[in-house]
Amino acid sequence: MKSLTGTVYRSPSGYTHIKGATVQDVLNFERDELGNDDQLPNVPDHILAQPASHCTWVALDRETAGEYNTPNEVIAFEVNRAVIIASDGCGGLLIHQPNIHV
Repeated sequence: MKSLTGTVYRSPSGYTHIKGATVQDVLNFERDELGNDDQLPNVPDHILAQPASHCTWVALDRETAGEYNTPNEVIAFEVNRAVIIASDGCGGLLIHQPNIHV
């Protein structure tokens, strides 16, 4: 299991998950609807069962985050030992940390 501490960047998309969705549901949507099979190995089952509101896609730099949505709306925030759930291979990381949505 990999974790991340420090400043991360996000370009909010306005997308919200359906009520009751879990982290596993997010990964299933990515795989089934978007064709992205990005889950990292060794993500504990208890993380996958957490509410989807406890995960979000981020990037490690402002420029990469801006490529995912609106560059002038990129926000920076701090994470502390956030679990890395998936990587899209283009600089995006799906991370889990309770109450992460900013």
